[in-house]
Amino acid sequence: RQVQDFEKLMTNEFTGIGIEISKPRGLLTVSSLLPDTPAYRSGLDAGDVIECVDGIPTKDMSLMCAVKKITGPKGTKVTLAVRRQGAPEPKTYTITRDRIIVPTIRGWQRTASGDWLYMLDDKERIGYVRVTSFSSETADDLERVLKRLEDEGLKGLIVDLRFNTGGLLDSAVDIVDKFVK
Repeated sequence: RQVQDFEKLMTNEFTGIGIEISKPRGLLTVSSLLPDTPAYRSGLDAGDVIECVDGIPTKDMSLMCAVKKITGPKGTKVTLAVRRQGAPEPKTYTITRDRIIVPTIRGWQRTASGDWLYMLDDKERIGYVRVTSFSSETADDLERVLKRLEDEGLKGLIVDLRFNTGGLLDSAVDIVDKFVK
């Protein structure tokens, strides 16, 4: 299990439905959804409370146990009983698991369509890029964002490494090589 967790951390890839969950006030809650994932397409929303996973109540379930039950092999299904704030009854979602790639390059805000905005200050042409970890795809993804920002007239750049979880040394070196000879 530790090897699987390590590989998931290094590759930013797993099979599941594409949600981040937390357990505030003891309630298993959808914290965020990755765009273009099974969960996103199903209609789940941030703030939804997952009351049951495959018929098993989540009230006394640990966060790790919930993650294990929600993730699983690609092509298999998971059924969630979800209560949305203000709804009288929980709604059932049956979602087919898929390969999820967690992007490691993020902007400062999402558009309505779920795309990241990278230009922080349109007048001064200041860009903002957050690097959440160093996976095998991070340097190439950053290069694409930098090219886009340069095409938009970039004059300054903020590279945010706060809360970066680390990752592959080669990837971190490739990122540094973009800025330092």
